[in-house]
Amino acid sequence: MNKYSKISLLLLLILILSGCNTSSNSQIKIFDDNKRLAESGDTYTFSSNTGHISDSKANLKYAGFSGVYTIWKINSDGDVGTNMKVNVATKKGDFKIIHVTPDNIVNSIVLEIDDKQQFESLHLSKGDHFIKVVGKNTSGSVDLEIELKKGLLVIPQGDPSSK
Repeated sequence: MNKYSKISLLLLLILILSGCNTSSNSQIKIFDDNKRLAESGDTYTFSSNTGHISDSKANLKYAGFSGVYTIWKINSDGDVGTNMKVNVATKKGDFKIIHVTPDNIVNSIVLEIDDKQQFESLHLSKGDHFIKVVGKNTSGSVDLEIELKKGLLVIPQGDPSSK
C-alpha cells in the first residue's frame, strides 16, 4: 500500500469514527447563551425536519437539531395575557422553548419534556415578543398552540418544510 492510499484510508477512518454531525460548535454552545438567544436572527441545523407553522399552531418533527429557531414573532399593543398549549417529546439531546421579551429578557418556558400536554400562561407587555425553540443535538417533536387574543398580532417566522 503506497503512502497516499494509507493517508486516504486514515482520513476515511477518521470521518467514519467522528460521525456526520453537521452542527457547528456555535450552534451547540448557543443553548446556554441567553445573550445570543435574545438577538434577532436564527442559526440552526436540522438533519431532518417536517411540520408546519401558522399564526396559532406549530407542529415540528425534527432530528439532529442544534441552534435556535424562531417560531413566532408576537406584537402586543398593550399588556395582554394569553395561553399556550405545549406538547414536547424529546428522544435525545437537549431541547427548550423560550420567550424573548421586548427588553431582550429570555424566559424559559418551563416544560416537563415527557410527551404530556401542558398549558403555559404568557404575559405580553407592549412590543415585539418572540417564541423560539432551542436545541442541542436533539431529536423529537413539538406541538404548540397559542390562544389568539385582541391586541396580539402573531406572525409565523418560518415553515420548516420550506427550508
